[in-house]
Amino acid sequence: MPGLPGWAMTPSWFAPSLPPFPQSFTAEQERQMLEQQAQMLESQIDVIKKRLEELKSQPQGQPSQQPQPPQLPPFPMFPAFPPYMAPPPTPEEEIADLEDYKRELEEEIKSVENRIAELKRMLGRKGQG
Repeated sequence: MPGLPGWAMTPSWFAPSLPPFPQSFTAEQERQMLEQQAQMLESQIDVIKKRLEELKSQPQGQPSQQPQPPQLPPFPMFPAFPPYMAPPPTPEEEIADLEDYKRELEEEIKSVENRIAELKRMLGRKGQG
């Protein structure tokens, strides 16, 4: 796969442990996160107010004609952090990862070859017996 950066060739199953989210934000990042959270909260409040008005306009003893599930927008339980992009591995790390992956593939090939040989032996015995 020439032309691809090293991290793009790393096997998909290889997921090194990621460091935790950064704890310090710039004032601009924090402002953006808070504005986004405020917009989500305002949207939820609008939906709740609309539903309350619908319920108030119905006679009290009368059940609503169709039960409506709440239509709240998704709300994260924590402030939305910018996605953490792990730096690509160094060439040395990538080589080590790829060599490990190659060893695992070679072991898998050996086990498949052994199973094929075992099945051929079983078929040979059945044909003779």
